[in-house]
Amino acid sequence: MTKLWHLTACLCLFLLSRHGLAFDYSYINYTIEDGLPSSQLYNVVQDKNGYLWFSTDHGLVRYDGYAFKTYTIADGLPENEIMRLYQQADGRIWGATYNGKLFYFNDSDYVFHHYKYNHLIKRWKQAKSISSIYITSDKTLYIAQGIAGFTCIDSLGSVEYHMYEAHWGIRPNSAYLVLAKEHGRKDGATFVFKAYEPNRYWNHLEDFVVDTANMLGEPPSQRLFGGQWAVGQNPVYSYCHLLVDKRSGLRKRFVNGIMAHGLLDENKVWVGEVEGGVSIYNGKGELEEAFLPGKTISDVFVDHAGGMWIMTLYSGIFYIKNKAFQKVLIPEAYENGIADIIATPQGQVLLTYGVRSLLFDIKLRKLLHPDKRFKHALYSDVYASLVLKQPGEPKVYIGANAVQLGSRGGVRCMNEDYYSKEFYLIGMGRFYVIDQYHKSRRYRFGHEVYTICNSGKGGWYLGASDGLFHYTPEGDVMDLGDEIPLFKTWIRGIKHTPAFHLVCTRDLGLIVMGSDTLFTIDASNGLSTNSLETLYQENDTVFWVCSNKGISRVSINTDLQYTITNFTEHDGLISNEVRGVAISRDTVWVATAVGVCKFPNQNGKLKEPKTDFLRINAIHLNNLKLKPATLPKTLAHNQNNLKFDFNAISFRNAGDITYRYRIDGLETQWNFGKSRQANYSSLPPGDYAFVLESDTGDGFDERLHFPFSILKPYYATWWFRTLWLIGIAMVVYWFFRVRILVYNRDIVREMLRHILKWVKRKEQVVVIKDKGKNIRVLTKNILYLQSSGNYIDIVTANATYTTRAKIGEILQIFPDPMEFMRIHRSYIIRLDKVLSYDKKTVTLSYGQEIPIGSSYKPESLKMVL
Repeated sequence: MTKLWHLTACLCLFLLSRHGLAFDYSYINYTIEDGLPSSQLYNVVQDKNGYLWFSTDHGLVRYDGYAFKTYTIADGLPENEIMRLYQQADGRIWGATYNGKLFYFNDSDYVFHHYKYNHLIKRWKQAKSISSIYITSDKTLYIAQGIAGFTCIDSLGSVEYHMYEAHWGIRPNSAYLVLAKEHGRKDGATFVFKAYEPNRYWNHLEDFVVDTANMLGEPPSQRLFGGQWAVGQNPVYSYCHLLVDKRSGLRKRFVNGIMAHGLLDENKVWVGEVEGGVSIYNGKGELEEAFLPGKTISDVFVDHAGGMWIMTLYSGIFYIKNKAFQKVLIPEAYENGIADIIATPQGQVLLTYGVRSLLFDIKLRKLLHPDKRFKHALYSDVYASLVLKQPGEPKVYIGANAVQLGSRGGVRCMNEDYYSKEFYLIGMGRFYVIDQYHKSRRYRFGHEVYTICNSGKGGWYLGASDGLFHYTPEGDVMDLGDEIPLFKTWIRGIKHTPAFHLVCTRDLGLIVMGSDTLFTIDASNGLSTNSLETLYQENDTVFWVCSNKGISRVSINTDLQYTITNFTEHDGLISNEVRGVAISRDTVWVATAVGVCKFPNQNGKLKEPKTDFLRINAIHLNNLKLKPATLPKTLAHNQNNLKFDFNAISFRNAGDITYRYRIDGLETQWNFGKSRQANYSSLPPGDYAFVLESDTGDGFDERLHFPFSILKPYYATWWFRTLWLIGIAMVVYWFFRVRILVYNRDIVREMLRHILKWVKRKEQVVVIKDKGKNIRVLTKNILYLQSSGNYIDIVTANATYTTRAKIGEILQIFPDPMEFMRIHRSYIIRLDKVLSYDKKTVTLSYGQEIPIGSSYKPESLKMVL
């Protein structure tokens, strides 16, 4: 997808502006390259399942956050050019085509139905297409047809036409339609209208008077007719170049003409101008903002998560995740290579650059001190002034005062401690401590230092690439990592408050050091990542942490209780690769790898939607696709291959939703992934529930629970087994009656073995412990068992397992002991593996020869062969 494609046009406007900052939004521009059938969009609605539906000149489009799916006449639409969509209270969505045909579909099955009275809708030359519809509770359909009037068709097909002819732009006795509750009618609504005065032209729209008596109050923002909207009893309407808002008294003429207009909420009106972008006016009639210059806007919509969708003619869809985030427009030459951002209480905002020794003032849109170069810069709260360091010079400028550092004054970074009133300059192999009177002291230190903070213990904490150190004024150094291994990591920043020190690390997240406590705040506690870059202190309790996964606002009180708020591209940042953050006048300024953005402090986080619209779309039962509602709750034993198709919807986190699922009764651990399918084959009989959760960027907070059962096969049911046991008992009884047991016990044994083998058809498994691991072994794969002292070797065709047991007791843990026979004091063989035998040995199926003990008779094997 193409993001911020119109930046060039905005920069041109920006450079033409002489005063104030220029801002724009971070857009995602969806076009035919992203799956749309056309870049010409008319209208958008969101159904109860969360899907967005777009009307285009090449079909109807559905978007689920993953992909666009287009429906055409091949799918049941009456035409491909869909002009508008209308949601109704009963869940249906109606659509109108360019040639005035109506259709509808339900948001439960998405099957398209043609309106059966389409043939009664007349095509008036003033308005070929339908501009608005309304359906009453008794299924009467009101159809507004542009400036021509409206048509009323009841559920039986009775029709009333209220149409008017126009001549040369003059509409005598013509009507505008306004939705109003009919007097004395409790369950429905009708249209009332007021005629223009004769011989009035369209450019006198402001003189049009609407009868708003008994105006419907639900919903509070009601689409009426074409360009007509109402808030309560106050209409907002437009025609051609003129917009009239009766609430605020706004009457504005747009030079290029109005393409469409509507309500963002009860207090704001948006206007889409022909090749003029979007304008938003508040309830006082004041222009609040304007954006997308040069675009022809056909519709504006705010989704369930607060994202704004802007339909255009010829330019596709523009999507803004979060309007609280604005991109700061700066010249392209200064967008890349930003190292940090500095904001002063006076409102000055500066950018520093990693390679180029530049300071750029983004509000003045120019270099600061263009005749000089400053490699390092920092606004000092201690000195209430800007601190600058020129590359190659052994001095630092604190405001207008210069501090001499000596002949070797190389400085690689700077920071300060507000409470000790100390300022620190860090060089290679040394650091400087400058007090509030601009007096400097130099100390040598043989580590690569990145940050310094007063320890409150008569020295300083030094954060280096190899850990945290404590340095005293006398030059004594203590490696804190020798006592606490937690500090043996790359330290990127340290900040100090009266209650604690906060340490920012490259690998372990944040470390909080209180007077008598020490703990970490990392990804498991809510940070977006453990790999942090910089730490910014807003006050005693609020800190901002920068990383390559966005920024985190960490609030810690004096009791060391904390809360975390993360901001990423999911929320509206223009990039997750954050180089620096600064706070000025309740505004958060963020420097990223692709430029600068800003948002209101503490107000940039959008309220998360209550639902992710998580749903199971289909269940495949033995490869037969079914709707969840049609799947039987009780399944046969051979209906045990299930595949679940599901999805959640997040437009801000499009295509990057994490799911976790499991089957209760079968699994105790979650399965995680981004796939929207879960496959289960050969489920054993039992009572289950498929449990599904989704994470659209803010944790797993929505759950689906789908119960079902799989019955046992008839031969595994209790009644069937009871009958077989009775039968077996009778057979055994009669064998004993004829004294077979006296003549040949082996016959009885072999018969019982085969009967039990047939009854217990399922695979028999024995669980043994081998080398500390519990291993499942199929008994049918066992060739023989060999005893060696207190250990037994269980030999199969592919492996040998050793477990601690006695040979006389080992068969007690087997589910099918009758399948085995002891032929030696050290050997037990599996009977169905015997190929041949003689008086001394038994040969098994893989050629193994097992000796027969002198006290064991080979005649017992006769029944096997």
